[in-house]
Amino acid sequence: MKSMMIGLMCLASILAATGCSRGITQEHARAQCMTWGAQGVGDDPGYFCLERAEVCSDNFIGGELETMNREQCFEHCDQVKSDQRKLHPIDGCEALINKAWGLCRAYCSSKRATR
Repeated sequence: MKSMMIGLMCLASILAATGCSRGITQEHARAQCMTWGAQGVGDDPGYFCLERAEVCSDNFIGGELETMNREQCFEHCDQVKSDQRKLHPIDGCEALINKAWGLCRAYCSSKRATR
């Protein structure tokens, strides 16, 4: 429940920062993921994830996300988050996984819904 709330807060802040009408590009989302917490500022737990590149890259898999419809994109984000939580259960990556998930979903939110 706590991780879901963190993810939703991340999504809300990203959408507010990028502007809902403009959306967020994969490149921008991946760059935010790669730099979030990297400076180790304050109590930011994202700094401690040693698999940062893997966590961020798994969510933004190049052209494949662009070819997915909105629903498939959301399913992809959720599946990657589930897989990553199994791969990195105790290595300090939980906060970064949640951040990457929020960025992935923000990207999917910018896609048009299919009818």
